[in-house]
Amino acid sequence: MKQKTKAGISFLIILVCLGYLGYQFREKLHLQEWLDKVPFLVTEEDQEEALESIKWLTFVHGTLHYSMKYPDTYLLEKQEDGNVIHFNNHGKPAVKVRSVTVRERAEKGLWLTNNPVEMATMAGQTCKKYTSREIDGSEIVEVLSYVINAEGRLFAVEFPTKNGSLSPTQEVVLGSFQMDEEIAASPPH
Repeated sequence: MKQKTKAGISFLIILVCLGYLGYQFREKLHLQEWLDKVPFLVTEEDQEEALESIKWLTFVHGTLHYSMKYPDTYLLEKQEDGNVIHFNNHGKPAVKVRSVTVRERAEKGLWLTNNPVEMATMAGQTCKKYTSREIDGSEIVEVLSYVINAEGRLFAVEFPTKNGSLSPTQEVVLGSFQMDEEIAASPPH
């Protein structure tokens, strides 16, 4: 009888320990999910140092007369006759540049479902900033679109974000976007 009681108590202790370990493991998973969503505090010094370590390349669109800087880790992919340019970073969308006429905008429904959230600056001129949500695999991503009207076309630089604000790298890309008069004056390549 004593052996059955000892075995029962031992079994109960093991069961309680396993339950506790399972609880701790589950809590650790929830903590990791939470940590993945929280942006870590990084000093401006750290951000500047990280930006300085990036090797920047320049993309020039000779036909649509714009240029912009992008990190060398981004992979360039052209689509739709050059009117939509995608840059991916390690297989994930990093930035998209879209050029459409006002008519094409209406036909495709671009930026129509949203009012601009604010005015911003791009390519040295005032632009409209839009937000939208897109599904990327299993997660919903907030996309920030900066739209200007130039040369009779609408140009949008679009960034997927996790928290609805641009990263320092995205800010450099946006700040470098410019309409190039020199490119416009030269014949297309």
